[in-house]
Amino acid sequence: MIAPMKLRMLLCLSFFSLCFIKCNKPFCGEVRGVETSSFGVSIFNSVANSYMYPRDEFLSLYKKDSLKVYTEGSRQFNFVGFGLQQDPIDPLKQYYGLSISPIFFIPEDNDAFNQEKTKKIFLKYNYNTADTLTIVFKAYKDKCDKGQFEYLKVYHRGKVIASIEKTFSAVFTLIH
Repeated sequence: MIAPMKLRMLLCLSFFSLCFIKCNKPFCGEVRGVETSSFGVSIFNSVANSYMYPRDEFLSLYKKDSLKVYTEGSRQFNFVGFGLQQDPIDPLKQYYGLSISPIFFIPEDNDAFNQEKTKKIFLKYNYNTADTLTIVFKAYKDKCDKGQFEYLKVYHRGKVIASIEKTFSAVFTLIH
């Protein structure tokens, strides 16, 4: 039979051992993964020298409700939205930035966990104006077993316009 003092000591050691084991595990409560990946895009029209979607839509040829965003297989993105942004040059002006998500489609993009993947994204602003973005990415599982981009590069007209590592979202300006 174990003496009461030894029993208390054994219980205390067990308790502290469990606490120590739990403290070494990563906290994974709010970690998001590639299934929630997104782009934040400010689209700048270099000809008009202004953002394509100003707060006052009458100042632009481009209307938010005309925009179509899709991939090579004509798959439209689940979430395409507009958020009001401050113009970094003129803080009195505002424009709408574009948010596109998710970038990573499950299960068709799952092979990116094993090899680099390339995908085209088409932005059709209206009936005769469009842009193509090419994204190159590779994914990995982090310590919480969530998918993240090992790297993601966004190309426009053959030039890298955004590059991220070890995360799931990118923010950039597209000059049209």
